[in-house]
Amino acid sequence: MTDVVDRRGGPARWPARALAAAIDVLPGAAVAAAAGIAAVMAPRFSPWWWLWLLLCGAAILLTAVNRVIAPAVTGWSLGRAVVGIEVARADGGAVGPGRLLVREAAHLLDTLPLLAGWLMPLWDRRRRTGADLLARTESRCVPAPSGGAVRRVVRVLIGAALVCAAVTGASYLTVYQPDRVVEQARDDIARTGPELVVEMLSYAPDTIDADFERASTLTTERYHPELELGQRAAREAPLRHSYFVPHSAVLESGVDRARLLVMLRGELGDPPEVWNSTATAVVDFVKTDRDWLIDELTILRRSPIPEEGP
Repeated sequence: MTDVVDRRGGPARWPARALAAAIDVLPGAAVAAAAGIAAVMAPRFSPWWWLWLLLCGAAILLTAVNRVIAPAVTGWSLGRAVVGIEVARADGGAVGPGRLLVREAAHLLDTLPLLAGWLMPLWDRRRRTGADLLARTESRCVPAPSGGAVRRVVRVLIGAALVCAAVTGASYLTVYQPDRVVEQARDDIARTGPELVVEMLSYAPDTIDADFERASTLTTERYHPELELGQRAAREAPLRHSYFVPHSAVLESGVDRARLLVMLRGELGDPPEVWNSTATAVVDFVKTDRDWLIDELTILRRSPIPEEGP
């Protein structure tokens, strides 16, 4: 640090000012950025969303206190205490919080023209930034205060790093990981949902009992009465039903519930008397401990079945 700390008096050198500004701003900026990104990822107006907004605001407020209030009260910010510089009026008088606040706001103008205002101390005789010119202030070298300024800065840096890590971890567990689970469930139902529908609806007269028993294991208790009603009607005139799903789309998906739009094509009967059928259906699914089950099937459109059969 000796290459940037100037103890000779007079205007503070640019490297010392840059180091002081980095120490003062970067910890709060890192926490605010982590909390802001987490807030963007969190559901809007959820408890986590509010928590991240409050944390972001707290980080910005504490940074402002360190840059504006602390120098007016103690004469130092964290960074300036480490490198041994102070902000004073051009006539050498003390700077109050109002002038410091104006100076911090004026730093925005230093940033806009390609950081030119921040680089002005490299050629200005009194090593002033654009904000110093507007606020009529100067940064001067003074003996650094005793009392472990470096240790305080180290603690602040470690604390900021831990907070950023905690925010990242909490955001992962509360947003990213659940989203991954939902996305996996969506992929799962997109793949297995049409297969379940085909298996439930397909049967043959010679294996009808086994086919219907298998179909009942693919549905929830809630759907059993409707399924049994259709199976009783099918037993009165057993006819081979063979289906496949050429197209399907996931309409809704959650961790344990999903809705699928399916287009069904099938064959009814046996050669040479076979009738091709089509239907469009919305199917609701419920996830149990291991498998997806059909909870509801609603036919939206189907081709008419001739009364004389195939």
